[in-house]
Amino acid sequence: MRLVTLLRRTPSRRRRALVCRDAAELMTEYLEGALAEPELRRFEGHLARCRACTAHLDQMRTTIATLGHLEVSLLPDAVLDELVGLYRRFRRD
Repeated sequence: MRLVTLLRRTPSRRRRALVCRDAAELMTEYLEGALAEPELRRFEGHLARCRACTAHLDQMRTTIATLGHLEVSLLPDAVLDELVGLYRRFRRD
């Protein structure tokens, strides 16, 4: 067997399956239709196997549908500060 063939078959050369943390980082791009085809297939494959990420994606869609129609200028400062804080904690964790 040729070395090139052997290297192509080794697990380290294959794209690893997504874990939930990776999937969570791709959700915004997925919702915006901005994932390239290989990442899109990996992401949707993960969703097909993971109820937690599917539920999280559904929550994001609900949040966008609910809050996406709000005018930021109409929100009280305390509410806006709380939403920004929640988002920052989510991104950090």
